[in-house]
Amino acid sequence: MGREQPCPECAVRKALETKRVVVSEEILEKEGNRPIQVTTIPFRAQNGEWMVAELNVDMTERRKIDDDLRR
Repeated sequence: MGREQPCPECAVRKALETKRVVVSEEILEKEGNRPIQVTTIPFRAQNGEWMVAELNVDMTERRKIDDDLRR
């Protein structure tokens, strides 16, 4: 994400601490403020180490539809 430090509400940190899936929304400033939904999934590797996988979903079209519906 181009940060030098973890963000205050870091989903990776939270997922590793709680061992639970964390769903959040982010704005990708370097990509024209594109909104994404981030699903952070903690899992244990074969060697026992805790890791995370992240799935990012572009929310641009959904936001546009939501805005159109509100209008």
